[in-house]
Amino acid sequence: MNFSAKNQFYENELFLARIFKNSSNLGIGYEKLQIPSQLYDRIQSLKMPEILNEEDCYGREEIINCAKLGQNRRPNQYIPKHNTKLYSFKSPNLVLESIQKYLKPILEDWVNVPMNPESLKVHGIRRYLRNAKVFPHTDANVSHIFGAILQVDQKVKEDWPICMIGRKQEFNCIILHPGEMLIYESSTIIHFRHFPLKGDYYDNLMVHYAPLQIQKINDEL
Repeated sequence: MNFSAKNQFYENELFLARIFKNSSNLGIGYEKLQIPSQLYDRIQSLKMPEILNEEDCYGREEIINCAKLGQNRRPNQYIPKHNTKLYSFKSPNLVLESIQKYLKPILEDWVNVPMNPESLKVHGIRRYLRNAKVFPHTDANVSHIFGAILQVDQKVKEDWPICMIGRKQEFNCIILHPGEMLIYESSTIIHFRHFPLKGDYYDNLMVHYAPLQIQKINDEL
């Protein structure tokens, strides 16, 4: 990283530290809420679960148990388990517009800081399949600072909690049902699903923003 990028990196870190220190709204670093009805209705009306695509496991095997070590002819090679799929929307731009209109203000009120609309990152809808797990991790720094996990649909035998280690190191597990979401400090709060999914599927839409004041650093750390 060059000097300019390093300087910007530290400015970003100091800015975030002030947010986390001064914002009383953040509490323990996450909060369970209802998905805004206008956004949820649009997701439901435009989603296309009938067209499932394989999700590339490469680079995700440290976060999701999407691969296993091969044996016999393929020792020490990761073999995909194909336990996550992706599907999209009939009109993705309409969903993005609804996220900007209905979800972004909720994050801004929660953090008390404006979000950069151009920083919006959306992943999914991701469909987790039977026995999927999510290992403890935090999301990418700078680009995935504040996030929301939207529970879109599920067909499970048992609830599949997402567990968090909060700002005060407290451990808690949250259960989400369709129509509910979890907003959280995605780049600082450790989150995971320790227990394997018991059921057919569990569908989430992941949304991330960065504050308006955060500047992107293109140089690799």
